[in-house]
Amino acid sequence: MRIHSFMSKGFAGDCIVVEADLRKGFPGFDIVGLPDGAIRESKERVRSAMRNTGFGIPRERVLINLAPAGMHKSGSHLDLAIALAIIITQKMAEGTIPLLNAIPIMVVGELGLDGSVIGVQNVQGALVAAQARGCRLCVIPDQGISTGEYAVACVRTLSAAVATVQEFLCSNDVQYGEVSHSPYQEIRGNDPFAIVEGLSGVRKSLEIAAVGGHQLLLFGPPGAGKTLAASCLPQVLAPPDLAMQLEISRCRSVLGESGELVGSRPFRVLSQTCSRDDFPREAALCHGGIMIVDEIASLGKGMLNWLRETHDQKKVRLRLDRTLSEFPADFQMVATMNACPCGQLGFEDGRCSCSPVAIARFWNRLGAGLLDRFDIRFPVDSIGENPLEALDFDVDAAYDRQRKRYANVFPVIRRNADLLFRTDARSGFLPNPMVGLVKEITRGSLGYRGILSVCTMARTIADLQDREEVTEEQIAYAIGLRRYGSHDFYWRSS
Repeated sequence: MRIHSFMSKGFAGDCIVVEADLRKGFPGFDIVGLPDGAIRESKERVRSAMRNTGFGIPRERVLINLAPAGMHKSGSHLDLAIALAIIITQKMAEGTIPLLNAIPIMVVGELGLDGSVIGVQNVQGALVAAQARGCRLCVIPDQGISTGEYAVACVRTLSAAVATVQEFLCSNDVQYGEVSHSPYQEIRGNDPFAIVEGLSGVRKSLEIAAVGGHQLLLFGPPGAGKTLAASCLPQVLAPPDLAMQLEISRCRSVLGESGELVGSRPFRVLSQTCSRDDFPREAALCHGGIMIVDEIASLGKGMLNWLRETHDQKKVRLRLDRTLSEFPADFQMVATMNACPCGQLGFEDGRCSCSPVAIARFWNRLGAGLLDRFDIRFPVDSIGENPLEALDFDVDAAYDRQRKRYANVFPVIRRNADLLFRTDARSGFLPNPMVGLVKEITRGSLGYRGILSVCTMARTIADLQDREEVTEEQIAYAIGLRRYGSHDFYWRSS
């Protein structure tokens, strides 16, 4: 008899098949399949848990096989599955449960000596593995985790787990809690941008960044409201879909954070003292959300390179339990910085004393490669007018239009900025005439990445205006959003 279980190993983990067999011979307990010390010790935990919950210890010799046999197994995730496999095999031999070779269930959990079921890491990974294997029921510890749209039984004791599985096998009518995925925590009020009113064009640039998933650089003098504006962005982001919620929750669970299913996008601020060893963890915890990089120009060259590489690869590698594991790190970067070395460029009284060469050298700290990754580079001040203010945006309609456009054709694309990394989808959604028009307007001042960035932003502006076709006017707006920081153009009056 075999059931499925799950072994947490980095972000992904591995699906393990637990097989039990009772055979003639001296009473004993053997586990094969390359178990580590923790799994070998599970024999004692399982024996004590079975004895203390009223289940008899088999008088036959017990053989547990962990497949695939060539993979090293580790951890305590398999305790509950091993105990259930033994008990169910006994009951099948007694005739109280229908005789089956394989049971379509996923079982994960550690056992205490008193038969209690103890919580484990990365339960969300087990749910994903169960869905991939076609399991009809998941038996997991009751550790306060919202489990999404899966048939799940959360148990606290071995007795409850046995009763659940026995009822499942003996009745086809039993329905186990299909829980709807975690509701979006509505954190915005009537107007999430009320605190940045008066900052010309900032609201529109934030809406474009949020809807399209574009990387955003806000710059201006100290006290202008750059960081305050960046903190508004999470309030207009659409909630992640269930697949992304599970990925976010798995990252948090494996890295020792809360194991609950996360219904909103992560929002983290990168510390100025973050080291190379700490950065991969921060990047993984930002997966699916936003990383705020305050005063990005003051970061070291190494950190700037890590940001650029992580942005391109959308993954990081962390060392956990002496094993190098790969984690997803697909986050939206929102950075802030001053516009010049003295920080005074942008004040109305023109108090900045920096030379053009010093300003250019200051911007060059970011490096041309990282600066090119910022689709939107926006000056933050309270003076002057911005043409974006004249546009009428509908954020909810834009999200809905994007979802309908990509859902049935390229479901891995969630927002327009994802097209930058999907060569197989560009031709359908960024047609050659649009790319050619951008080339013609910019007259060779943008590289290929910059041209595609302008196209995706123009597509986002069209979505916000509830239009399907991208016009030359929207392309012009998009070009204006990324003009700063290149060709000696660092402020409105430059």
